[in-house]
Amino acid sequence: MNKYIEKYWPLVSSILICIVILNLSGQYLDINSIANALNQNTVSICVTLLGFFLTILTIIQAIDNSAMRYIREVKEMSRIYHYLKRAIQFNAIATLSCLILGILNTNLLGDNLQYILNIIFIFIVLMALSTSVRFVYIFLSIIKSED
Repeated sequence: MNKYIEKYWPLVSSILICIVILNLSGQYLDINSIANALNQNTVSICVTLLGFFLTILTIIQAIDNSAMRYIREVKEMSRIYHYLKRAIQFNAIATLSCLILGILNTNLLGDNLQYILNIIFIFIVLMALSTSVRFVYIFLSIIKSED
């Protein structure tokens, strides 16, 4: 995968999906219902992914196949760790934002502020999922390589 595509596709895809949701909101989609549905499911998904990534963090050094040897030779382990760190960070942020949105009394917020918070929340969840997919794709490519 091209380095720039690999690096930026989670951000670009999350922005594009948010733009599509914004353009379809009001006519076909309700931002509040999307955010509520995401809020109900995101905590369990992101906490599971956090546990998976923390486990990977501990065992990634033990992997010794041709792909990992090559990655170590060309000194690209920092990129692998960076992608893993981003996945962990965005899943933690998504989990915390779910908890914060869950305890906020949205009735006291104005409609515009609630709308903005919901869009930001949707973007965070999309970033958490796309950074997770990026790392899992790279990790599976590493472990499936044959010696």
